[in-house]
Amino acid sequence: VSTQSTGATFVKDLFNSMNNGQCVDARYFCGPCKANAHSWFSSGGDIPCCLNKVIAAGIEAFDYVVKNYGAQAEEWAELVSAELSEAANAKAAEIKADIEDQAACIAETYKEHKPGCA
Repeated sequence: VSTQSTGATFVKDLFNSMNNGQCVDARYFCGPCKANAHSWFSSGGDIPCCLNKVIAAGIEAFDYVVKNYGAQAEEWAELVSAELSEAANAKAAEIKADIEDQAACIAETYKEHKPGCA
């Protein structure tokens, strides 16, 4: 079985399991999608080691960017924010908070169900 096939099967099985009950949009992972994913992992679903390597590399790259360029990104965000209306800044803050919440739910699920090859 190829790495690509294994990864595709994992994603298909996970999303099929998440598409239960109230999980109607995986962009909003917190809540029913997270609960369904947790149930799937707890019943024997596993992240394939080949896909976990990709996930780990992505996390490492993100951490590198935050460490090395985070201050610059914050500075740019402040410059852009100064040019936006109060309503636009409020909407941007709302979107940022939602992304942070969703990322935290995904990270928590990953940490709870990280495969043994990690």
